[in-house]
Amino acid sequence: MRRMVDDRAKERAANGIMRSFAPILVLTILGAGGGGYLGAMVIPSFFVAQAPKEDDPAQHVSRQSAFTDSDGREKGRADVKEIAQDRAPRLPGPAGEPLSVIELPAVIANVSGSKRLIRLQSAVVFNPQDRKGVETQLAALRSDVAAFLATLALSSIEGADGLRRLQEELSERAKTRSEGRIRDFIIEALVVQ
Repeated sequence: MRRMVDDRAKERAANGIMRSFAPILVLTILGAGGGGYLGAMVIPSFFVAQAPKEDDPAQHVSRQSAFTDSDGREKGRADVKEIAQDRAPRLPGPAGEPLSVIELPAVIANVSGSKRLIRLQSAVVFNPQDRKGVETQLAALRSDVAAFLATLALSSIEGADGLRRLQEELSERAKTRSEGRIRDFIIEALVVQ
C-alpha cells in the first residue's frame, strides 16, 4: 500500500513539473519566434551579412593651401584635408543651396591650470562660392581655436551641455573670424589626455 502511495506521489510530482514546464517552454518558443519575426520586419539588414564599411581614401583630397593676411601676403602653408567635391556631402543651406565642408588639421592645446592636453578634430561648413575667403582664414581660425582651448577649464566642457556650449562658442568665433563666410563649426572628435 505504501508502495502505491509512493508511486502516486512520484507520478504527481512528475506531472506537476511537466505541467509547469510545458507552458514556459511554449511561451519561450513563441516569444523567440515572434521577436525574431518583428526584428526582421523592423531591421531587415540585420539578417543580411554585410562587409564593414571602411573609410574610402579616394573620398579625401589632401593638398597644400596658402594662407594670406588681409594685404594679400602669404603667411604660411598648411595641409588641408578636404572632402572631394564629387563626394562632398551636400548640406542644404537656408535657401536650399549646397554647402561645402573642409576638415581642419587637429588642434592640440594645454588646458588652463593643469598638465592635461586637449586634441580637437573639427571641420567647417561654408558656401562653395566663399571657398577662397574661407581658405585664407583657416590658419587664423586654427590659432584662435588653440588660444580658446588653452583658456578652458576642464569643468566647463564636461557633459553634453559643456560640449554643446563649446561647439556654439567655436562656431560663433569661426563666423566672426571669417566675416560670416563660415556657416558652422563641427566638432568631429575631442580628446582630453
